[in-house]
Amino acid sequence: MDNHAAPLDVSNSQRSAITGRPPDGWRQHLNANKGGNIFVDKFAKVFGVVLLCAGLLISVGPVNASATAGPQETQNKDKDKDKEKTKANPEQPKAPEQGATVTVSGKVATINAAKLTIVDDQKAEVTLEITPDTKITKSGKAITAADIKADDLVTVLAKKGEDDSLSAVRIVVT
Repeated sequence: MDNHAAPLDVSNSQRSAITGRPPDGWRQHLNANKGGNIFVDKFAKVFGVVLLCAGLLISVGPVNASATAGPQETQNKDKDKDKEKTKANPEQPKAPEQGATVTVSGKVATINAAKLTIVDDQKAEVTLEITPDTKITKSGKAITAADIKADDLVTVLAKKGEDDSLSAVRIVVT
């Protein structure tokens, strides 16, 4: 006896339903416009790439501008806004001026309970006074000056004194 069944006469659409594959000749429909206008095809692709690049450049512009503005620049802008507010109302009494604040970033060279010496990007040493009011954080948690080690990267918000000394207001260890 023959174990092979006789082939069934099944149409393409029936075969598609049985096997779950598209019917024969389905690729012919996709390639029907192969000889069509190639210029339009290429133009559409190039136009899409140009729009994508333009969108990326537009979105990177504001991010780059805000990333280059350092803390000192934003503080200066805030001070300018404060000055404009005081000019707007001359009858309002002026608050006493506090010492100017500066931001110093760099690597810790030396540290003790009272002084912190940082080497900044230009290889200049900056010495800051640590006071009991100085807030020190690492990863968002409060730490002490003893927890800071040499070669730690820090960003310090400091207040300038009368003799151009710097007193640390806040130290952030990264």
